[in-house]
Amino acid sequence: MKWSKGIIYLCRLIFLINSVYLICILKFDRLVLLLGSLLLTFVPELYTKWTKVNIPIGARLFYTLFIFAAQWLGSYLGFYGYIPCWDVLLHATSGIFIGYVALIILVSLDRSQTLFKQNKIGVIVTFVVAVGIAAAGIWEIIEFSGDVFLGTNAQLGSLQDTMEDIICGTLGSGAFAVYIGLVMKARRRSCIDQLLQINGEKNK
Repeated sequence: MKWSKGIIYLCRLIFLINSVYLICILKFDRLVLLLGSLLLTFVPELYTKWTKVNIPIGARLFYTLFIFAAQWLGSYLGFYGYIPCWDVLLHATSGIFIGYVALIILVSLDRSQTLFKQNKIGVIVTFVVAVGIAAAGIWEIIEFSGDVFLGTNAQLGSLQDTMEDIICGTLGSGAFAVYIGLVMKARRRSCIDQLLQINGEKNK
């Protein structure tokens, strides 16, 4: 747990130091990108404070590393242009993580965890896929806005790139939904267990 938090703080420190550097050399074109990315890393803590739903440290670490890879490595350092598969890899990965986010939303809406206790696989899987598809579209809107207003190159100026990203995100969340459906049907331990456990204790 300590090393996980350490990595999260390190990513935030890199965003902060880089932002200060840009201010010192009067380069403000990418400053909004870095500061916005820094603020995004605090979303899990803010969500927990707002909803009282605890998010496992592993999920928080995964989320922070994704922001770091997409914004600092991808947009700021230009990995999207240097590594052809960088964009596709991130979107496929994001689809899997968004599937997990869908579970967090379900726990937020269903505090008694009735859907999970009654093993409502169809409802849970459908919700995961729906959130994944919606998130893939919203993310492309964010990337388009960044390219237009912040001078980033996340979409590579290509409609094909946009559609590939949406497809990869959808497939990622779909694969995660299938995984969730299978482990719930077999009643095996999975990534759901810790999420339910740390939030179920408060409802006892």
